[in-house]
Amino acid sequence: WKAPTTKEGWQKVGGTNPALDDIPFEPHPTKKTGAGVLVMESDGRVWLTRPTNNFGGYVHTFPKGTAEDGLSLQQNAIKEAYEETGLKVKIVGVLGDFERDTSKARFFIARRVGGNPKDMGWESQAMRLAPMKDALALLNKPHDKDILNALGHEMSMLKKAAAAPAKGGAWQ
Repeated sequence: WKAPTTKEGWQKVGGTNPALDDIPFEPHPTKKTGAGVLVMESDGRVWLTRPTNNFGGYVHTFPKGTAEDGLSLQQNAIKEAYEETGLKVKIVGVLGDFERDTSKARFFIARRVGGNPKDMGWESQAMRLAPMKDALALLNKPHDKDILNALGHEMSMLKKAAAAPAKGGAWQ
């Protein structure tokens, strides 16, 4: 995979999920709109980026950035994931919309489908793949901890739903 280098290329990028396009996003009246992504491995570990020189006071965080005009929030999230991690991702869900210091951002859940951390851009100086409990300790911003906790809650709900007996039908 070769990452796009133009806006037109990012508009055609694979990995978006059309089923998520109709979920409304209410922009904040005074803050920028952003898009971010929690990249999960199949074993539940998450990728964290370490911004260059702890930009913005972050020690570790998730790929995110200001939404670029002409790109959907999903396309923006995929672009940010590549630029900050070197990873190619596929969007699998919406985690939610979160207010941050300077923006309100939609955060997506994604799976890594390619790429390599060695290809991360200048905005990051390191990458980390961490189990959820370790990731929580590595994050230093309260809003990032809230986002990770929301992911943990979502995963817990999915496990409960999968374990619950089916209702109705011949098996009841």
